[in-house]
Amino acid sequence: MLYIFVEGQDDERFFRHYYNHSNKLRIIEYSHTKKEKIQKFVKSIAMLPSADYIFTTDTDDLQVLEKRDIMYERYAIPDREKIAVCQMEIESWYLAGLTEQGKLDLGIKEEYIRTDSLTKEDFNAMMPYGIRRYQFMLEILKRFDKLEGTKNNTTFRYFYNHFNNLLDEK
Repeated sequence: MLYIFVEGQDDERFFRHYYNHSNKLRIIEYSHTKKEKIQKFVKSIAMLPSADYIFTTDTDDLQVLEKRDIMYERYAIPDREKIAVCQMEIESWYLAGLTEQGKLDLGIKEEYIRTDSLTKEDFNAMMPYGIRRYQFMLEILKRFDKLEGTKNNTTFRYFYNHFNNLLDEK
């Protein structure tokens, strides 16, 4: 079993798609849960030999390692290497996985090479007129290419290299 701790619904949607809606996947939204409860849950998962976890977070204008250290301390994460920091926000990972054809298909006119500095506001500005944010995200995920994502976002590349086969190992 793989447990992924996420901040919100957009993150949950991304990781469900990333791991192909696996029945070995459990996603826990931690942003509205008491810190002590999350700490106990992570600690109990870390002790299970048949389970693993990933704790995800956005940088929130901090440096990646600084944000990882903050989350490590705040939630008493047993293994610092299990913290995946998304630069800047999960929306940057969504866009990182779009090929040029995917951008054309979705009518994205803005030019970007890398998505490391893209924010939620940048993402919203790229949405074609008349499409809802949720639907836009689903359309991106239909076209999402993991290898393209590794070229376009540094923290996504780290995630891919360190956590891509985690479900296969359990």
